[in-house]
Order: sequence, then structure tokens, then C-alpha cells
Amino acid sequence: MEVLRDRVDQEPVYASELVGVLVAVGREDEAWQEALRHRRWLGGPQWQTLLERRAVMHPEEVIQPYRDLVEQAILNSADKRRYRRAVALLAALRAAYQAAEEAAAFGRYLAEMRRGRAITYGWSPKPRAAPASRAVRASAARFAHPRPLPGSDVNGRRR
Repeated sequence: MEVLRDRVDQEPVYASELVGVLVAVGREDEAWQEALRHRRWLGGPQWQTLLERRAVMHPEEVIQPYRDLVEQAILNSADKRRYRRAVALLAALRAAYQAAEEAAAFGRYLAEMRRGRAITYGWSPKPRAAPASRAVRASAARFAHPRPLPGSDVNGRRR
């Protein structure tokens, strides 16, 4: 164990392995401390598993990390499913607030997000109509602004 700790001190990229070993041998508190120290080096699934395990006995300690994950999910504009991920995380966050007996604080957090701290209102839960294809737009344009037929005036009357 000490060899692995020394390795992590020299190269933090190995923190994931250290945390995994600590969890495997039942040293949850040490694993949590190492995970907090080296959060950057843990993968998303490993971090979420640690949060779930920690929430059972210490829900107040996972509130801020869950909030961070929710906001990261929302702000990740490269992820098409970012709002679905955020909603899934919000369920876990609400459970943590309730277990910590701070349910009202969860409501305040949501209100804060609605005011625009983390959520932008470019997203709507209502599906938008799909944009028309180029052919449909061209056809619509042709009928919206009819051209006079050859041999007729602007009003379509024969000359």
C-alpha cells in the first residue's frame, strides 16, 4: 500500500488505482480522502460510485461534489445528452440533501439554478419542429412569390 501511495505522490495519475485498492480492502474513509485530494485523476464512473457509497453514511459530504457534477454536465456543450445526465444527478443530489436533513436547501439550489447561475434557457423541454429541407423551402418560396407567366403582366393577366 505504501508503495502505491509513494507512486501517487510522485505521479498523481495513479490515484485511481490507489482509491480502488483502498475501497477493495474496506478503507472507505481513506479512499474518500484520497479521492478528494486527487479528484482530477479519477474517472467519472469511479467518482460517482464513491459518491454513492459515501452518501450512505455521510450525505452532507457529497452535496457539493454532486452540485459540481450537475453544473459540469449542464455546461458541457459538447454533450447532446447533458440535460438528461444533469437530471439523473439531480435525483442523487436531492436524496443527499434529504438524507442530510436539508431538503429545503435543495429547493433553494434549484431556484438558484433557474435564475441562470448554471442553466441557460436555450433549451426547452418541448420538441421543436424539424427544419424544412432545402427542396421544401424552395417549393414554398416558389409559391409564396409567384412569378408572372411569360406573356402576362405583373398581376398574371394576359397581355
